[in-house]
Amino acid sequence: MGRMYISIASLFLLLSILPLTLVTLLDYENFSSYLSIVTLGATGSMSLIIPIGYSIISLIFSFFIKRTDIKLFLLIAGFIFLLVNIGMWYIGNFAFLEP
Repeated sequence: MGRMYISIASLFLLLSILPLTLVTLLDYENFSSYLSIVTLGATGSMSLIIPIGYSIISLIFSFFIKRTDIKLFLLIAGFIFLLVNIGMWYIGNFAFLEP
């Protein structure tokens, strides 16, 4: 049961930071096709909210892990990625509005 929690938490942790890494690694034409896969085809502000949900799911499954070293790593990484995704959501929704 512990390995399942580790794998699920790691998978959602990877999914939560994947859009940000794809922005830096790919050009725009390839990025849009990968982003639609990660965000389940959502566009607009919903595509910014889905990685936040992935981070929250990762944090929830990280709490159930018994091994403290892996649990601590996944909790810290999940919390950092959650803050990064909330920052990206804030920038995407409010920073580019016309005055």
